[in-house]
Amino acid sequence: MIDKKEELLSVKNFSKKNDQIQTMVDEFNNNLVFSQVVAQNDEDITSYEALGCFMTDAIRVVSGAQLAFQNPGGVRFDSLAKGPVTLKSIFQLDPFDNDIVRYSLTGEEILRLIPCCFVTDSGPIYCSGCSYTYRVDDEGNLTDLEVTLDNGKPLDPAAKYDVVMNSYMASVFDYEHEDPGQAAFGTSNGMTLEYLEANPHMKYGNVSRVKELPSK
Repeated sequence: MIDKKEELLSVKNFSKKNDQIQTMVDEFNNNLVFSQVVAQNDEDITSYEALGCFMTDAIRVVSGAQLAFQNPGGVRFDSLAKGPVTLKSIFQLDPFDNDIVRYSLTGEEILRLIPCCFVTDSGPIYCSGCSYTYRVDDEGNLTDLEVTLDNGKPLDPAAKYDVVMNSYMASVFDYEHEDPGQAAFGTSNGMTLEYLEANPHMKYGNVSRVKELPSK
């Protein structure tokens, strides 16, 4: 090899399109099934985190777990306008539709899981059943992590918790834990739709369960 070069091409603005493929894409996007209204959003949602909280609530409630976690990279848009929510919006929010995996994790293992997301997924993990605060030191390390359960009690490092997350996290997140996990027999979108069937009004607005503390 004596030379090389690269060029970034914008797929959205790329002029050379295959008409046959474009027709297939248009037919898929215009499928009337996707226009089905599955919920009502009662207030504008304006953050990735609020939508991540919605997604984690869905898999936690439907699976019956105590805690649920969602990687930020799996939340594919940062806002949802007030009004009808269609099936298409749900699949655009979570186009991966990963299987859900169930774990029995100690509090100590959860305290290792949360920082792992900052390395693997470049951001704070979203959660249901708890909230947490953290600090980032001058070297970019996560410190002062404190997790509080929804009942107001702190996470017990020695206790075991019933936890669910998507299969991407189960496969990619590298943290020390004993339980290898097992199938929760559902997918993320399947559980979300089941959750909305029982809770058809979304009220997430600016819901936030993660707080970064100022540096010392």
